[in-house]
Amino acid sequence: MQLLYQYHIGMDNIANQSKLYLESSQAEPQTQAMALELAIGAWGACDQSDAVIREYSLHWDIDRITMVDRAIMRLALYEINALDTPNVVVVDEAIELAKRFSTQDAAKFINGILGAYIKSLDTNHV
Repeated sequence: MQLLYQYHIGMDNIANQSKLYLESSQAEPQTQAMALELAIGAWGACDQSDAVIREYSLHWDIDRITMVDRAIMRLALYEINALDTPNVVVVDEAIELAKRFSTQDAAKFINGILGAYIKSLDTNHV
């Protein structure tokens, strides 16, 4: 999520941001590799994720949503659409990230958007 945020604010190019993350991270190499893979995948899917955020954030312009909250939702939507992680786990992780890096209200907002999107997926696959 932090890498996605950094990519979004455009402080540097993605390769340099990723390199800096790997150099400064104290996480295990396997965790670093997984985080980097998720961030790059989610960044590549930003247009699709942002379309979902626009559709399900009723009466909210995407530019009014904080960059942190967008990064959390972009990551979660990438996981929902591209990985085999159970949706309930993805949503729980997104809520915990929001509580840690944003606000309690953001956690509710993110839960609402992700929940509505997942519900639509279930409806479309019946």
